[in-house]
Amino acid sequence: MDIKKKFLIIRLSALGDIVHCLPVAYALRQKYPDAQIDWVVGDKSSSIILNNPLIDNVYVANLSKWKKNWLSISTIKDICTLNKKLQKEKYDYSIDLHGMFKSLIIQMFSGAKNRVGYKDYREFSTLGSNILVEPKSKRPHRNYHVVKRNLDLLEEASILTKEELNSIEPRAVLPNPSDETKHVIDNYLSDIDKSKKTVAFAPATTWKNKHWAEDNWKKLYLELKDKVNIIFTGTKDDIDLIKRITDNDEKAFILAGKTNLNEYIELLGRVDLTVSPDSSAAHFSWAQGVKTITLFCATSKHTFAPIGGIAFPSGEEICKPCHKRKCKNPICTSQTGPQEVLDAIKTVLELDS
Repeated sequence: MDIKKKFLIIRLSALGDIVHCLPVAYALRQKYPDAQIDWVVGDKSSSIILNNPLIDNVYVANLSKWKKNWLSISTIKDICTLNKKLQKEKYDYSIDLHGMFKSLIIQMFSGAKNRVGYKDYREFSTLGSNILVEPKSKRPHRNYHVVKRNLDLLEEASILTKEELNSIEPRAVLPNPSDETKHVIDNYLSDIDKSKKTVAFAPATTWKNKHWAEDNWKKLYLELKDKVNIIFTGTKDDIDLIKRITDNDEKAFILAGKTNLNEYIELLGRVDLTVSPDSSAAHFSWAQGVKTITLFCATSKHTFAPIGGIAFPSGEEICKPCHKRKCKNPICTSQTGPQEVLDAIKTVLELDS
C-alpha cells in the first residue's frame, strides 16, 4: 500500500496572491487525492483557507502581532510553537509560495524532508529551501502569469510532471459559504431589480497606483446606472471615493464596508460581472467563475489578469508596468478610456446599445 504523501503550502498573504496559489493545492489534490495537504496562512487572510475543501489542516500565523516586533519573546515563542507543530507532521514536501523573510522562518524549521522554493526569492528566504528551482521567468516576470509560475514549481521539483500539469485546469477553490453568510447576502440583495443584470464595481485597492482614473469610473457609472444593477464593493476606506464617483447619488447601491470577507466573497459570486482594478475582487470573482473585466495600471495584465477574463489596456501598455506603489507620473491610470470598457461590458452582458 502506498504511504499517503504529506504536503505543506506556505503562503501567508495577501488575498489575491493566495487565490493565485490555490491552483497549486488543486493540482496536488488531483494528482494525490489521498494526500494530506496543509497550509500556513496569515491571520488577516485566513478566511479563504480555513474550511477550504482543498486543505486538510490550516495553521494560522499571527502576522499582525509578529510584525510589530519580530524579536520579541512573545513572537519568538509563537513561531517556535508553530514550527514544533509542523515538525511533528513529518511532511514530505513544504512548498514556499511566498518567498520572503516571514516564510523563511516557517520553511526553514518546518521539518519537511524536501523544502521547495525559487532561486529568485527575496529577503534571504532561499536559505529555507533545500530544493531551489530556477524560475522559467525571473522577477518581476511582467509577461509570465503568476498562476503558471506557481504551478511550475511543482513540475521543476518533480512533484508533478509537465504532462500531468497540462491535463489539469488551473482552478482556485474557495470555502463554501455558511448558511448565515448566504442569509446576510440574501437580505442585502432582496430588493434588487431581478430583471436586470448585476455588475460589481470595485474601484479601489490598497495600491492607489493600481487605480483607474476616477473620472473614468464616473462616466462609466452614469452610462450604466439605469441599464444594470451596480453594486459598489470594497472597504469602509473606499466609501469617499465611491461617493465621488456617484456624485453622492442617493440611489447608489453601496455595500463597501458592510460585509466581512466571507460575505464579500459570497456577494461577488452572485453578480454577472465584476469590474475592478488588479485587486482581490477580480481574483475572487475568477475563482467563482464570474466574468471579469480588470483594469490594469501599475501591474501587468500578462502576470495577474484573471484567466479567461477581459483585461485592459487592450493593446500594449503605455509604459512598462512598474509594479510600484507610488509613481510621480501615473499616466497608466488614464490609458484605458471609459468607452472601451463600456463597450466590453455591453458585449459581455449582451446589452442593447
